[in-house]
Amino acid sequence: MQRDARLSIDVHGSSVFGEHGPESLNSLPNVQYCGPYDGFSSLPLERYSTFLYTSWCDGIPNVLLEAMAAGLVVIAPDVGGVSEVVIDGVTGILLPSVANDADMAKAYADSIVRLQADPDLAVRMVRAATDLIRERHSPEAHARRVAKMFNLRAELILHA
Repeated sequence: MQRDARLSIDVHGSSVFGEHGPESLNSLPNVQYCGPYDGFSSLPLERYSTFLYTSWCDGIPNVLLEAMAAGLVVIAPDVGGVSEVVIDGVTGILLPSVANDADMAKAYADSIVRLQADPDLAVRMVRAATDLIRERHSPEAHARRVAKMFNLRAELILHA
C-alpha cells in the first residue's frame, strides 16, 4: 500500500464510551485531533472530500446522511443499519465488520488508497449518495411517506 504524505486526517468529535480518546491520536502522523464540534454544518466541509465513520455500533446515523448530503464520500463499517445507506462501491465504501483494530485500520487505509487511485469512483459514489438522500431521506421523501399513510397529497404535508 502506497502512503501519500499529502494525505491528512482531521478528527472531529469525542469518544462516546471513553475509549480511544484524543490522546491515542497524538503519535499518529498526518492525524490532527480537532475536538468536539457543534453540529455537522459547523465543520469546515469545504476542506474535505471523504468522511470516515468509525463507530463500532449504530443504527442509521444522521451524521452519515449529513456527510452524504454534503457531497462527501463515506467510508463506514458494516454495523447496525449503516448498510441501508452506504452501499459498497455505489453510495460509499462499506467496510466489513472485523474483530480487531489493526485489520479495521488497514481496511480504512486500503479504502483511501482505492479512492486516490480511482477519482471517478468517488464522483460516481457522491452522485449516487446524494440521489439516495434526496429519494429516501429528504423532507420531500418524508412528506410523501406521511401523505401516503394518511392518503393526503405530499404538498399539504410540506406546507403545513
